Amino acid sequence: MISLLQSRPTRSLIGSLALLGAAGCGDSTSPGDDAEDPGLLLAPAAYYGAGPVWTKDGTELLYVLRTTVNQKEAAVLAAVNASTRAIRELGVFPPIGHLVRSAIYFGNYISPPSGSGANYQVSRIHPNSGLVEIVAAGDARGVAVSDDERWLAVGRRLFDLQTGTTLVLPAGAPIDFSPDGTQLLYSPDADLFAVTLISTADGSSQPLHSDGGDFSPSIAHRWEGNSPKLLRTDHNEDLDAVRVFEIDGVTGATQDLAQFHGNALGPEANWSPDGRVLAIWVATGAALSEEPARKILYLIRPGNAPEARANVGAQPGQAVFSPSGSSIAYFMRYGDLQQGALFLKSGL
Repeated sequence: MISLLQSRPTRSLIGSLALLGAAGCGDSTSPGDDAEDPGLLLAPAAYYGAGPVWTKDGTELLYVLRTTVNQKEAAVLAAVNASTRAIRELGVFPPIGHLVRSAIYFGNYISPPSGSGANYQVSRIHPNSGLVEIVAAGDARGVAVSDDERWLAVGRRLFDLQTGTTLVLPAGAPIDFSPDGTQLLYSPDADLFAVTLISTADGSSQPLHSDGGDFSPSIAHRWEGNSPKLLRTDHNEDLDAVRVFEIDGVTGATQDLAQFHGNALGPEANWSPDGRVLAIWVATGAALSEEPARKILYLIRPGNAPEARANVGAQPGQAVFSPSGSSIAYFMRYGDLQQGALFLKSGL
């Protein structure tokens, strides 16, 4: 049963950050080959490990700040307005490991991590009211929510929030639901480089094609009906070139998308909501393991030449499209592995 909580914002923790955010650099849409162009600074301090997530209307982005409460690590869930850059706090919670789309869902531990058992809690927050609902518990291997919010996967547990029933899946991690919610894209533990489709009706599974090139379940995908197309990158170190392509998980058919000099940062790639534009970071100018390598954010529209939209020296995170696809937001990491800033590129 869903329980309701009302979190109490502590706005003083981040009130001054709104003033710092207003001093961010301006946005531009055509970065030069060498000039750094990260975009518009939205939030000068953010936790790199979760989010950002757009609200459904595309006006705000939710992200996480780290803080301490009674000498224990905690998380501040904050929202920044994409137009005004005004920052507001939604609440203080135990450390947050996942922020996912639809109505804003987030997960945190309710007991110390143990590797098994339902010790990871998923809640849903309504950004306008700040009201929080505790939805389900599972393990922290991953969180996915269907577009209609009927289906929720938390680790190996698949919840039907409409009927209140639960399926326990083979060990693995959920990735995403098909647009109609009938299929769950899933990464089984038995093969870290494999993916399957799981029927939400009965839990039956179908292995998918995923061979050839570098693959990780976190790399971008898009859907054509109930068939996922999985993004792949194949790096030729001798030529310092990377091939970006996708494979149809059901049929195994491949489609080339682009080729670059450098190395594509596959896990940081992402498709627009309509599946027509891919945003991918490509590292150039130095070996990937050597900083500072230049990272350029390219937009790829299949059949067209890639378009450079941002140019940075720091470590970027996944570019997340707004619901309309007209803007993208992303973290950039500085120093500490989990500390960074949130930037925006608009007018895509």
